[in-house]
Amino acid sequence: ANPTWPMPGAEELLSQLAKSDKALGIVSNAQGFTLPLIEELAGGFGVDSVFDANLCAFSYRYRQAKPAPRLFDVLCGGLNRAGIAPAQAIYVGNDRLNDIWAASQAGLRTAWFAGDRRSLRARSDDAKAVGVKPDLILTRLDQLIDCI
Repeated sequence: ANPTWPMPGAEELLSQLAKSDKALGIVSNAQGFTLPLIEELAGGFGVDSVFDANLCAFSYRYRQAKPAPRLFDVLCGGLNRAGIAPAQAIYVGNDRLNDIWAASQAGLRTAWFAGDRRSLRARSDDAKAVGVKPDLILTRLDQLIDCI
């Protein structure tokens, strides 16, 4: 029902981050096939080597979806157990309400990925999203490397 495609530059970004010591997670309104799909789209490395399962929260597991705070509570709990304060983490998303507003409410720093018109969600008609300022605006995913 929801077509998927890799974000421009995602494979390269994940390859670079996989070589770093950064902890990576996913907060998503996606379903159980998300991690295998990312692994398939990303190519030459396994998801286990990139994403920390303790930093992943999927809506199907918690029966709540972004922008509700539950998924971000799960993420922040995983960050705390790893000794990482939410303000030390950056959350990257393409939806100004579901990602940027919701993550900022949880105390995370935010990066709005505005480099893919098909997936960009400005949410200009939602009062919560109006005036929300991400910490970063990325037009290419590789820009994140220089910022972290």
